[in-house]
Amino acid sequence: MKKLLLTLLIINSSFLIGHSQNWLQQMKDGKTNIHDVQKAFYAWYANHKNDKKEAKGEAKGEDNNYTLYKRWEWLMEARTYPTGNYPDPSVISAQYARLLGQNNTDSKRTHSDESMANWTYQGNSSVPIMVVVMEE
Repeated sequence: MKKLLLTLLIINSSFLIGHSQNWLQQMKDGKTNIHDVQKAFYAWYANHKNDKKEAKGEAKGEDNNYTLYKRWEWLMEARTYPTGNYPDPSVISAQYARLLGQNNTDSKRTHSDESMANWTYQGNSSVPIMVVVMEE
């Protein structure tokens, strides 16, 4: 019975060690759906948080992995579709190049010498200067 229990414990711990940083690999991949990374992280963190409570002598404080993940999550949620998928970089690049092309042609049309306004200053040209003298 002890051998069976020990074998199951070793298999379980090797499984947890093997899959403990799966969320980190998915996070670095850049192609994995953000919702899949979130599920993997929260599953890992639930186990990790329980393990950390059981461990003795460990420094207390916020987990660095949690901070790392939350910063990544905050950054990437704004850069993905609501479905959690990343936009295609080639499409973004093509749209950006087209936008730059449009801006260059628009700026050439609007900044020609004929379209420049002839501005003259209409404000107060004699502003009084106030001198403050401090008595000792």
